[in-house]
Amino acid sequence: MKINNKVFILVSVLLFLSILSNYFIIKKGLQIETQRKALLKEKAELTKELAKYKSLMKDYELYRFKAMALKSKYPHFDKIANIVYKKSREYGFKPELILALIKVESDFNQYAISPAGAYGLMQINYNVWKDYYKIDPNKLFDIEYNIDLGLKILKHYYDQEGGDLDLALFRYNNGYLYKNKSYVKKVVSTYTKFGRISS
Repeated sequence: MKINNKVFILVSVLLFLSILSNYFIIKKGLQIETQRKALLKEKAELTKELAKYKSLMKDYELYRFKAMALKSKYPHFDKIANIVYKKSREYGFKPELILALIKVESDFNQYAISPAGAYGLMQINYNVWKDYYKIDPNKLFDIEYNIDLGLKILKHYYDQEGGDLDLALFRYNNGYLYKNKSYVKKVVSTYTKFGRISS
């Protein structure tokens, strides 16, 4: 009987150890499975993020290509765009609109002079505005100075016309003497094209 008791105890201990071992194996297996699921979820999220960054990279390459194309045609475009972006926000206008206005007025030629006596990128009429804004004639071809003056004049007309942008643009080109009705359409059409660059 004593031998049987020893065998029984030994078998019981072995069985207990086997159950205990299986418990820890199962517990470890569940932990590994939980970690595996968490890693799979993280991998899926990272794959999604990677796809987003690849898409952004393609957009960046497209914008870079457009910028290089513009720069080859308009060497000072980068500087003009930076100043327009900063200044137009100061005066409360959309940068794309001001780029459109410059394109129509001077085709981004900072040294443009019109037969009517308008100068620079935004075609500032010196004789009309020289006293009102105390314009320095030696700085009319300076990119930042010219853009700032142009925005002051546009803002002047915008406020005068009660926030009517079309009328402000009309006055910017015509003052109170001329009736160039196609000007506003031309600026708006160009503005739409510049809007596509940033979309």
